[in-house]
Amino acid sequence: MFKILLVSPPFCDFYATGARNEPLGLLYIRKSLEGMDGVEVHLHDSLLSGRKKRLKTPSEFDYLEEIYCEDRSLFSLLNGFYRFGDSCGGIIGRIKSGGYDLVGVSCMFTGYYPDAEKLISLIKKETGSLVVAGGWAVDAGGTRLFEKSRADFFLVGAGEHSMPLLAGALMGDMKLEDVPGLIYRCGGAVRSVPPAQWAVPDYFPGRMDFYRWNGKRIAKMITGTGCGHACPFCAVGRYRKRSARGLDSIDRELGYLSSAGVEVVDFEDDNIFSDPETAPALLRILKNHHAGGISYAAMNGMTASNIRGRVNDIIDAGFIEINLSLVASGLFRARPFGTDVIDEIVREINGRVKTIVYLIAGLPGSSPADLMSDIIHLAALPVTIGISPLYLLPGIPDLEKIGLPENHALCRGSALYKFGDGFSREDVASAWKFVRMINRVKAGPDGSVEEYSENLHYFRKSIREKTWHRKLKNGNWARGFSFGIDLPENIDIMTCDGRMAGFK
Repeated sequence: MFKILLVSPPFCDFYATGARNEPLGLLYIRKSLEGMDGVEVHLHDSLLSGRKKRLKTPSEFDYLEEIYCEDRSLFSLLNGFYRFGDSCGGIIGRIKSGGYDLVGVSCMFTGYYPDAEKLISLIKKETGSLVVAGGWAVDAGGTRLFEKSRADFFLVGAGEHSMPLLAGALMGDMKLEDVPGLIYRCGGAVRSVPPAQWAVPDYFPGRMDFYRWNGKRIAKMITGTGCGHACPFCAVGRYRKRSARGLDSIDRELGYLSSAGVEVVDFEDDNIFSDPETAPALLRILKNHHAGGISYAAMNGMTASNIRGRVNDIIDAGFIEINLSLVASGLFRARPFGTDVIDEIVREINGRVKTIVYLIAGLPGSSPADLMSDIIHLAALPVTIGISPLYLLPGIPDLEKIGLPENHALCRGSALYKFGDGFSREDVASAWKFVRMINRVKAGPDGSVEEYSENLHYFRKSIREKTWHRKLKNGNWARGFSFGIDLPENIDIMTCDGRMAGFK
């Protein structure tokens, strides 16, 4: 029996988004391997345990010391570096006790690749297992990344299609050079097989365990893969064109998830509702299962232009949160729509469900003034503002021009490493803090009126002085880092329930 263990590895960062950790790609790969003769497959989801351990902040992040520090204000950022998920030692122990022939390690983000490579190195050092790595970080890094890796193989592209072929090759059923997307070593040289374009499968994976979000059982799902756009900050459309899944398969999976007690389905599509011909039928399917108790979200973000004229149907179908990816507007439009479409959709939503609109701070081609214009515009709408510092991805020309760090750990957004022209690290962090306070005002006071007023006082004082004040554990306030970006001391803010407010 050829034994395979698929691993969703732990990662280290200043924060984590727990609701989106389910390893959907590995679940599909497990499903694709389960029907193979002579193969036994298991999955180890390191994040399912919910373990979190505080670590000493690595020296490569020392430059963030003044930005991520003790701060108990309402406009604080991050503080503390953590490992999220099981320890590498525990994973190694499972591999040894299970006697696995092949371990597949998921590498979904370039910024976390060093954590995955650490696990890969330990597997190679302490076990006799072969190791294959795949995921978006592998797609982006390709042979350049493989040359520095201890992994035996990389798989570029859709693992649910290529992993069974690799397993077959390792069992002697075919040659390695016939496995699409495979990167491997042969005679001291690195060889690469071109990946194939695969359609999204119509089967769906079973579940044994579930994550929770706001106390409810949640599962990820897709209605298709890839994207037809080529936004200048994103890799998805460059590697995989849109491939839609069959509606019957979607219907059957929702029925399965409902019977398993799932209460919320989060669609991870990069472009849900992108096909105007199938969108009405898809919405009818969603509405039918909503009647049975399932609600929906799309935390990866919807393309606003896809849902124009469909907002009422989307809410009726059971969406309890609408996430819109604006990214940037104005002179630099990173998405195939602008604030005019956002305004139209927000009016249609009319406060019926929570609405989050996302921006990316520090994009090349944009400016601090553009970013602030978007923030001020969204502040006056009944939406929560999501802001993400620019994260760097290999293979994206606009981002490559910025200069990618040799240490891939610095590619993550929380690293605040490098941005487009005109943005300083302190300016991006300051825009982030500004949004934090806007969202607090939108949500309304939390705690005593005195504490809320005190925070607003120091927030406005920070803006006037262009130096942030932070609240210490003992209740005192101290001066923090300075910034250059122009932040208005007061703006129009609409709360999420439609009331007007401000920094007053």
